[in-house]
Amino acid sequence: EENFVLKLFSKKDTNRKIFAIVCALILVLGADFTILGYAVVEGVPISKVVVEGSETYKKKAVLSAAGIAVGDNMLLIREKKTNSIITTSLPYIASVEVKYGFPDTLKLNITETRDKIHIMMGKNMITLDENGKVLSNKKKKIDKGNYKIIGLQKQDYNIAYEFEADKDNGNDEKFSLAKEIMA
Repeated sequence: EENFVLKLFSKKDTNRKIFAIVCALILVLGADFTILGYAVVEGVPISKVVVEGSETYKKKAVLSAAGIAVGDNMLLIREKKTNSIITTSLPYIASVEVKYGFPDTLKLNITETRDKIHIMMGKNMITLDENGKVLSNKKKKIDKGNYKIIGLQKQDYNIAYEFEADKDNGNDEKFSLAKEIMA
């Protein structure tokens, strides 16, 4: 009977140790999930934003276009959405890569595009990049290596979007021919 009591006590002691370890693990994991939950709900405030690769636009213009400011929740910044907003607002930006420098730094790597095609439509000039994105509708000096297309009829277009020649006024055929020549 005495051995039975010792074995029972020994088993009870082991069970208490296991129970204590499980409780400690639950507390540690609970604290980790609490901190993670707080970070998701409250966010990780941005304390520094780095903008690299933009020669055409200043950092302030890029951040203003993106709607990003110091203090914003870094976890809510999405690359696809940020890229779309910036490239639509600032036509000379071709793409934006968003990098998260934890704990509190956001980095925007800018890839710019440049003038390649100038289309004269009457007295107006539209500037496109090599992919046909409308960059500007202001007269400017045509750099060496760029192409000038003349003879297109006036039509609607949107800055920061791809130029689509109007089929009804003959621009489509002229623009297609010009693209083939440039290719």
